[in-house]
Amino acid sequence: MFERLLRALFPPRCTFCRAFLSAEVRDGVCGDCMARIRFAQRLPLHPKGSFFDVCVSALHYEGMVREAIHRFKFRGKQHYAKVFGRLLAYAVAHQLTEEFDLVTFVPSNQAKTRKRGYHHAELLARDVAERLRKPVAPTLHKTRATKSMFGLQPSQRRANVLGAFDVSAPAGKLAGRRILLVDDIYTTGATLSECARVLKMAGAACVFGATLARTEQNQKVSVENAT
Repeated sequence: MFERLLRALFPPRCTFCRAFLSAEVRDGVCGDCMARIRFAQRLPLHPKGSFFDVCVSALHYEGMVREAIHRFKFRGKQHYAKVFGRLLAYAVAHQLTEEFDLVTFVPSNQAKTRKRGYHHAELLARDVAERLRKPVAPTLHKTRATKSMFGLQPSQRRANVLGAFDVSAPAGKLAGRRILLVDDIYTTGATLSECARVLKMAGAACVFGATLARTEQNQKVSVENAT
């Protein structure tokens, strides 16, 4: 009864197109959008020179997906984490053949997290971990502020994040761990790679990246701090 009243007063909208959802739709995405959004191909990324072992993504970063992620990050739509977590967990389960035993996330600038009231990558990681029945824990923190990645070349992106992260997990906790590292957008992999480097320096055996979306090759990204 309460749920029906709540839906009547505050009818849910599709995460992507914002259309009102019928009572039968329970996963936050309308049928039209499920048919229109492009899911990432089952082609795990193995970029040369990166410190992570592989990276998988759920969606292509374009159109409605880009706009929905922007609302998630900057417009207070933290409840999107449930929808995005389900999509990313599905991608991990179907694309990643390697085993992992810990889920963590790329840390954010503390000032930005306080301003938003939440850390989007952490919400995403916690939902993925719950769905895949894996432990989740923060393992990293930022040691300094970084510039926006928008407009930077790959070499500039790597330089921007070099030394910007350190381990916050207790000494020895990461030794031998096989870690799933979650973030929102994959562009060149610079941020994921630097985080993976730090985790492996702390003893992690493997680091697998998992992002909600990935850009097309050479596509410019306007969302702040896309990795």
